Amino acid sequence: MRSSNNYKPHNVIQRNFHVYKGVLLLDSLIGIGVFLLFTVGIYSGIQYTFTSVYVSRVRILETSILNEQMELVRNLAFDDIGIVQGAPAGVLQRTVTTTRNGIEFVITRTVRSIDDGFDGVIGGGNDGKSTICHNGNTLRVGAPAQQAHINHGDTSGPCPGDSEPTLQNDLSPADYKMVQFDIICASCNQRQPLSATTYVGPKFLEGDPTHGALKVVVIDSEGQPVVDADVHIVATSTDPTYDFVDTTNNSGELLIPDLDAGQNAYSITVSKSGYTTDQTRNTIANPMKPPASVVAQDIQTVTFEIDEAATMDITAYTAVCTPISGASIRTMGTVVIGTAPNTLLVDTTNNTSGSGNITLSSLRWDDYVFDATGYNIVGAIPMMAVRLLPGEEKPVTLILGSASTHSLLMHVQDNVSLQPISNATVTLTGSGYSQEKETGVGHVRQSDWSLGIGGETFTEGYFGQSDGNIVFTNSPGNVMLRHNGISYVSSGVLESATFDVGVSANFVSLVWEPLAQPSQTDIAFQVAVSNSSTPSVWEYRGPDGTANTYYTIQNSSLSGVSGQYIRYKVFLTSEAGNDTPTLSDVALSYTTSCTPPGQSYFGGLSNQTYTAVVTADGYAPVSIDIGVNGETRYVANMTPL
Repeated sequence: MRSSNNYKPHNVIQRNFHVYKGVLLLDSLIGIGVFLLFTVGIYSGIQYTFTSVYVSRVRILETSILNEQMELVRNLAFDDIGIVQGAPAGVLQRTVTTTRNGIEFVITRTVRSIDDGFDGVIGGGNDGKSTICHNGNTLRVGAPAQQAHINHGDTSGPCPGDSEPTLQNDLSPADYKMVQFDIICASCNQRQPLSATTYVGPKFLEGDPTHGALKVVVIDSEGQPVVDADVHIVATSTDPTYDFVDTTNNSGELLIPDLDAGQNAYSITVSKSGYTTDQTRNTIANPMKPPASVVAQDIQTVTFEIDEAATMDITAYTAVCTPISGASIRTMGTVVIGTAPNTLLVDTTNNTSGSGNITLSSLRWDDYVFDATGYNIVGAIPMMAVRLLPGEEKPVTLILGSASTHSLLMHVQDNVSLQPISNATVTLTGSGYSQEKETGVGHVRQSDWSLGIGGETFTEGYFGQSDGNIVFTNSPGNVMLRHNGISYVSSGVLESATFDVGVSANFVSLVWEPLAQPSQTDIAFQVAVSNSSTPSVWEYRGPDGTANTYYTIQNSSLSGVSGQYIRYKVFLTSEAGNDTPTLSDVALSYTTSCTPPGQSYFGGLSNQTYTAVVTADGYAPVSIDIGVNGETRYVANMTPL
């Protein structure tokens, strides 16, 4: 008989057995995890060690190769230290490869002539040093040493009684050479090359006395320096020959001393990514910018102009807005690169696509006009000549009609805002001819805000809303920032009333006067359009279609802005508070469908002189005698009353 104290039912024993099995499984998993962590740690440590050893080995090899390159330079004659077809010219190749221990390395060599200021600098310019008075002596010291001298009691500037030292023009500016070697492993995922630099000087003379120097200056459309522009110089008639590329410094300049003298020997091309290209030319008659010359013991300066490349998207339509495919369109700028006969920088002929389109990219800023083979241009949006700004992407619409031997396209514009005038009447008369036409849709304009806040619909003299920081009565007809008695407020916003153009229109541009504003002040705009005069919200947007950007002088094209009703919001800002921007005139140019603004076309004319009388509400009449010969275009300027 079993004792009641030691007896355990079968199900209890089985349950304890299952618990024991679960504990064993958990212990096993923990043990495996610890083992894996330990193993991965050891593997990672070994891998890191091998990587470090490999990187160290590569650096040792690179250092050894650089030392060999230095020894190579030290054993060359001074005149041979240079790049083949480079400046200075020499026997070294720009890029070479070498293999050590089965590893391939790429070596890049750079050699530059250095003009030291100790004996003057080329052109007598700044030597990069400062003048100090040291123990009664006027000295020129480098910038790092200037503060140390001042800390020890010296003073900036020349000593009393002395004048600022005059830097002499160094006629042998190639005082010594800087040589730099950059080496990188071609297959090691090395991100930065290892570099070594040394300076070498001539044993006797500074350089060849038959050599001279060339300074390349690169500026943009506003005359500002272009930094890091690529300058490609080629000379095949010199001894040695040259073919190399270098870049401009922070002043937009590249100074190249020690070049072989030669008349019109150096072909130069200046470029930069995203910019236009400027160059010397020798393949056209009488080039405006022939290849550069280098004169012995002298410096020659050549200036180039480049800026952000622009694009024109040209579309050809009939008068009823049907695209014209296969039309031959000639595009001409005004920049002349050669004379007798004149050769234009841009004079290109292209055929329109099936959708009537031509896209011209990489264009220089300029004014452009167009011709169409087999057609007459009966209108253009915007009016010709089309002004293209640096970096601008401008849509251009050309309305083509039947070819006429003699024709007249009249452009009627406001002589203040230069905006097209809508509904102007043009009466053209000549021998046996008389015809009257109205110009297409033009612009809406506001030049007076002196009556203050008015109704919702625009009436001259009124506006919609203001934030209270705008003044419009101190100078009637102008909008300015409010003066608080001490200075001008930093910003102000004015919202116009609603302009109704009668039909759904495509707005082309926003123009305001005056363009020039005081320093540290600015004017910017946003516009809101709608096909309803009372939308729930007027959504003001900038050139990218969002509320985060603004129309400025550099970007005033209203591409993609359409509707029957439009408002503008103007933002006036003053950074210092000493002055205020002033707004005296705002004009919004627009077109409907394919009717060009401010233009009238007369075809079927003869070769004779016609009289054009132009009238428009609010303007003084204009009478002009126009000689018509071929496809003639004329701009009639009207003066507001």
